[in-house]
Amino acid sequence: MKRALLLFMLLGVAHAGSVERVQQVRFSPDGARVMVASEIIHDARDIDEFYLRVLDTQTGRLLWQAHHEGAEGQRLPPDWLLKRSQGKLTALGIGDKASQARFNVLSRDLTPPLGIEGGVLAGQSTTYPVKLWTQPVVIKLSASNSQRPHCPKDLKVWLDEAELVPADFAVTAGNRLVTRQPSSAECTFGYGLKRVDVQGNRALFSIAAYSPGVEGPTVTLEFVAATLK
Repeated sequence: MKRALLLFMLLGVAHAGSVERVQQVRFSPDGARVMVASEIIHDARDIDEFYLRVLDTQTGRLLWQAHHEGAEGQRLPPDWLLKRSQGKLTALGIGDKASQARFNVLSRDLTPPLGIEGGVLAGQSTTYPVKLWTQPVVIKLSASNSQRPHCPKDLKVWLDEAELVPADFAVTAGNRLVTRQPSSAECTFGYGLKRVDVQGNRALFSIAAYSPGVEGPTVTLEFVAATLK
């Protein structure tokens, strides 16, 4: 356990390859769909990169996504892709009102803080009390050994090889399993809950997935849309 905590402390002060952050979340008026806008902050490249995703909150399925990566040195407004895609979002039934997160981990650095409340490795779990409705609900984030192969050796130069175990993740809300799945990113070894948005009984969980970068972790986001009750 001490080795794992030391690993997360080291990652917390490293310079990340890139970090994905949530910009805005919106639900459709009936809660059937949810949109999440995110940006990717690059440590070594002076570019703007944005994603838009729309998910079905009943099935969790990705319905539509858009991506834009700007030219080197070209600066774009943070809402550039959001404004450009407004017609498509309207057609998908996404409203104009931004969701107010029920839980949100903010960070001033490129690398979000890690530790007991911020990240888990394979074989670990942590809980977060989140006020989804009138009373707090315990959100449990767990990581388990993945069936994926271990990461290539050239990605292990800054980590103890024994610690770099590929991991899948699971999210539980109260007594209900919300999801159990692998990361979409290669060589993911740790996870942290970054944000929770709720409308009625529909929810969006934003999970940070940590994988090796050039000088530290690359942080991508896994978005889990679900109907909770």
